Amino acid sequence: MQLTSTNRLALVSSKETAGLFLHKTLLAIAFAIASPSAPLLAATAGAQLSITPLSSAQNAPRSVVLVQNPIGFYAICSLTNQSTQIPVNVTNPVTPTVGVAATFSQDQYCDAIWTPNWGGRLITAHRFGNVRTWDATVPFMPGPLPGISLTNTNYSHEGLDSYTDSLGMTYVLYSEQHTSPNGLGGLILYQLTPTGLTYVGQNLIGGSAGSALEVSNSGSHVWQWSDRNNNQFDGVLRVYGTNGYSGNPLLLNTVPYPYTYAYVDKDLRKNASSNNLAGAMGWDGMVAVDVSSPTNPVVNTILGPSQTLFIDGVTFMPASNIAVFWGFVRIGNVDTHFIYFFDATIPGTLLPIVGFLPGFKVDDIKVLGSRFYCLGRDQTANLPILVIY
Repeated sequence: MQLTSTNRLALVSSKETAGLFLHKTLLAIAFAIASPSAPLLAATAGAQLSITPLSSAQNAPRSVVLVQNPIGFYAICSLTNQSTQIPVNVTNPVTPTVGVAATFSQDQYCDAIWTPNWGGRLITAHRFGNVRTWDATVPFMPGPLPGISLTNTNYSHEGLDSYTDSLGMTYVLYSEQHTSPNGLGGLILYQLTPTGLTYVGQNLIGGSAGSALEVSNSGSHVWQWSDRNNNQFDGVLRVYGTNGYSGNPLLLNTVPYPYTYAYVDKDLRKNASSNNLAGAMGWDGMVAVDVSSPTNPVVNTILGPSQTLFIDGVTFMPASNIAVFWGFVRIGNVDTHFIYFFDATIPGTLLPIVGFLPGFKVDDIKVLGSRFYCLGRDQTANLPILVIY
């Protein structure tokens, strides 16, 4: 899905910025619900392959990860309550099969990643501390995913990623939050082993909070949303050097970016070129971060603070510069959820392409090939569902 320079420039009128264009467009989408004849901007319900209920309880969904090998294809859906992991066989996207849920006695779940090491490892971070490693071996995943180990941490909201080097060694990058003025927050590095995680090093600062992070294609740099001085409004983007994953990561730069709203579940993802970061900032809107010079990022506000538009998350279509954002428009007491595509080819920019209304509450999206795997909640009973486009 590539656009020419001419097409990209034609997307936005010369008389309005991309942010204003997006604001007007999303409002138009929200109001379009009131008119059955109003066309959506892109995919319609006809492109929807399946809707799969995951639980009969209001178990808040958090993230979905995709697991594929020649034997089968699974989506592991992570739900907040009791750290429940639900494997769904999506080999046939029209008729997914829900496997047996795995639940450990654990506090609120926050984030998850999967790696193919040793047949498959699922790694989950938790709100009130600890990172758990799960045996998520394929094809034995339809049943419970037995826990392997629990790594002690303090507090988490967002910020979990992995990097595999040329020798096949996989490292896990984790964002630590603070829970008090004297608490420590920042970045912790681990190495993944057959039995769990081995500590590599850390860079923690008092009264600081580590949130969403992203690692460069080379694995040498990490960008992380943070705040400091025990103040959720004193926002910064931190740049770390990973120090060859041989010890403590190095803090290379701190770029101020104050927040208008106290929201800790921000998101941050890179384009295929690893020179542009797309940030979903909640009520603070969305940003594009020019990281052409990795240690000197330039944050560009695409859509600023608003009480109408909430930007919940972002991902990228695989090996592309097309960013997929999701969120909602709030008009009165009604939230209208949307999915929107942007061209992130040019560092520091996000040019609107097209969007649509999914008809349910979106919590996380992963993309593989031509299919979208959306974890969310139905708008009637607020129950968790997996929707495949």
